[in-house]
Amino acid sequence: MHVGMASIFQNPKNDQGKSDYSIYQQDMALAYAAEGLGFESVWAVEHHFTDYTMTPDPIQFLAAVGGRCPNVKLGTMVVVLPWNDPMRVAEKISMHDRRARDFRHRSRPRAGGVRRLSRRHERIT
Repeated sequence: MHVGMASIFQNPKNDQGKSDYSIYQQDMALAYAAEGLGFESVWAVEHHFTDYTMTPDPIQFLAAVGGRCPNVKLGTMVVVLPWNDPMRVAEKISMHDRRARDFRHRSRPRAGGVRRLSRRHERIT
């Protein structure tokens, strides 16, 4: 059986004063410890503008994990292609696949996310 973990950088207690910085430190430490804790893979998801998940670039996060945990497999659960340049995403994943030998990429974004981003951008500008 393969046992992996997902780092999602959630901060449900932001309104109670828990800083995003402390969440990043906590989740990065857990991801760095994954190999030593017996996990075989670390997964990340892309999400923007919310405390629900604070990972705007899962590939960058996984690069940091891969640098510290050379034997753990890496994977993305979501990379939102309409918000990224698909060729750059493919290039980054290809580079990591050569380094990690088994980089996993799963991405099935829905168009609803693009509509949400558009509405949010309209409110900001």
